[in-house]
Amino acid sequence: MNNINTNRRQHYRITDLVKVGLQVIAKESEQEVIEDITQGLTHSSLARINSEVEIAIDSVSTQHKDVQAALQALNRKLDLVVGAINLHPSHTLREQTISLGFGGCRLLTDVELGKDQAVDLTIVLADSQRLRLFARVVDVKAQAEQDSGGYEVALQFQAMSKVTAATLEKHIMLFLSQ
Repeated sequence: MNNINTNRRQHYRITDLVKVGLQVIAKESEQEVIEDITQGLTHSSLARINSEVEIAIDSVSTQHKDVQAALQALNRKLDLVVGAINLHPSHTLREQTISLGFGGCRLLTDVELGKDQAVDLTIVLADSQRLRLFARVVDVKAQAEQDSGGYEVALQFQAMSKVTAATLEKHIMLFLSQ
């Protein structure tokens, strides 16, 4: 039975040249990122982040670690604003060939990730459609070749908007029908 499930997964998996960007998500920020990805920019998310920024900035002068918290909150706020104008958060996009399916993908990265690490993933398809997903690392393999200097990472998609899900499904089905 397991072999049948594996074959089905392979049937709906494509190899595609896309632009990819990923950003590691801190454990304490996972829920906020999931909400941002699934719900998009909302007034309440901006208000929540503004509140975080004000609190963090008020305490910057008392402790050095608060500077980091303030900057992280500001970055999340900027990510939301940038997302609202159809740009992507701060991570760099890199063109590469990935293995892509409905439930996840396999790609190369220079970032060493641990199993179960959460990431904010962006995939820009050839037709410039931008997919933003919350994913978790399920497998990591260091590349044997010295020149590649990276890691092959398997990611499982765990959250995306309904629009992203529909776009991903349409893209894969169109790719398979060619």
